[in-house]
Amino acid sequence: MKAQKQELEVQIAQLEAELKTIRLTQTRNKVHVDDSQLARCKKTLADIRDRLKVEVKKSELEGTFANDHIPVEKKAKPTNELIEEIRTHLGSEVSKDAKVVEKN
Repeated sequence: MKAQKQELEVQIAQLEAELKTIRLTQTRNKVHVDDSQLARCKKTLADIRDRLKVEVKKSELEGTFANDHIPVEKKAKPTNELIEEIRTHLGSEVSKDAKVVEKN
């Protein structure tokens, strides 16, 4: 009788060990990485990295060209003066009798 009791206790201990192993396996299987979410995270990181590169380049260019001023004449030259400059530049190709059409 004692032998049978001990044998049953051993079998129960084995079953409990098997149950723990099965539960451990089930726990491992529940850990599932969602690849689509991981892919979205990677894409978001790549987008942020690209935006940072753009901002760095923008800052570099702004620093390079920040002090460059484009000269702009404040007042346009009168039409007669412009015509004389053109005639001087072109030389004899334009006659004095040529008419200039002004747009109003």
